[in-house]
Amino acid sequence: MLTFLKKQISLNSGILLFIVGFSLSSILFFTNAFLTKPDKKAGAAIPTSSTKDCEITSFRSTGFQFTSPLLYVEKSCESPDFLMVKNDIQRMLAAFKASNDITTASVYLRDFEHSRWMGVNEHEVYHPGSLSKVPLLMAYLLQSESDPTLLGKEYLFEQSPAGTLPTPQYQAITIKTGKKYTVKELMRYMIVYSDNNATWLLSEKMGLKNYEKTFLNLGISIPILDTNDNTPRISTRDYSVFFRALYNASYLTASNSEYALSLLGGTVFAEGLVNGLPTGTKLVHKFAEWDNGLDFELHESGIFYSKGKAFLITVMTRGKQREKLPNVIASLTRSIYEQVAAP
Repeated sequence: MLTFLKKQISLNSGILLFIVGFSLSSILFFTNAFLTKPDKKAGAAIPTSSTKDCEITSFRSTGFQFTSPLLYVEKSCESPDFLMVKNDIQRMLAAFKASNDITTASVYLRDFEHSRWMGVNEHEVYHPGSLSKVPLLMAYLLQSESDPTLLGKEYLFEQSPAGTLPTPQYQAITIKTGKKYTVKELMRYMIVYSDNNATWLLSEKMGLKNYEKTFLNLGISIPILDTNDNTPRISTRDYSVFFRALYNASYLTASNSEYALSLLGGTVFAEGLVNGLPTGTKLVHKFAEWDNGLDFELHESGIFYSKGKAFLITVMTRGKQREKLPNVIASLTRSIYEQVAAP
C-alpha cells in the first residue's frame, strides 16, 4: 500500500500529508525538507548574539547587503514571575495523568509585553497535524509580497487523491468538487474551517521548497522523526515561533501579518482555548488533531488579548480518550488566564 501511494502521490502532496498529520508525510516531506539544519543561506534565520548568564539569542534574516532584519529574540531562561503558574500547570497535568485524561501534555506561555516565557514539557514532541496550516498560510502571504496577483489566482478543485486525507473528528465546511476558488478563498477555508481539501489544493500549487523556507527562515529546530512510526513531530516551544513571528510582524509585512491573524481570529473550533477564556476575549488560534486508533492527540496554539496585553499559549495533549482532551486544554487555559490576565 505504501509503495502504491508513493507512486501515485506527488512530492508536493507530501506537504499536505505532513499538514494533516498523515503518517506518510514524514517520508515525503521531512526526509527532504527538515533533515537539514538552518544555515546562513539567504533568508535563513541564524543566532547572532548571546550573553553568558541567561543566554539571549537574536534570530535575524540574512542575505542582505546592509541590513539584518530582526525576526525574534530568544531568552534561554524562564521568567521567575511565572513560577507559580508553572507549578500550578505541573500539578494539573499530574492530576490529569492520574485520572487517565492524558498520557502526556505540554504547555508554552509567553507574555509579549515583557518577553517573559514559561514552559512545561516544552521540548516534548507531537504530531503537528493541522497546526502546520499556519506556516503554509505564511508561505503564500510571503510569496504574495513579490507577486501581488497571487492571492487572486483561481484554482479548480477536482478531487483530492484517495487515501491522502484522514477523516477529521472536528469537521466544519469544505470546498466543493468542480468549483474554482481564489487563493485567498482557499486560505480562508484552510484556516477558519481547517478544511483539508483546501489545504491539499494549496499545498499542491505551493511546492516543497517554498513551503520549507517558512521553517528554515525562522530558525525553527528540526522536527523529530519518531523511530516507531517514522512520523514528524514538533514541540510546543518550536511551534510557538510561528505565532511570535506573526504578532511581531517580523517575517511578513505588517499588513500581511495582520491579515493572517485576522483569519486565525475566525477559527470556528471552540472546545479548547475558547472554553478556557472569558466570553468575548479576543483570540486568534489554530487547533490540530491526530490519532492512530489507539492514541489521540489534540493541540491548540493562539494569542489571547486582555487589558491591552497579548499572551501566547500553545498546548499539546496526548491520551487514550479523545473526548477528554478538549477539557484539558480549556482547564489549563483557564488557570493561566486567571493568574496572568484576570482583573
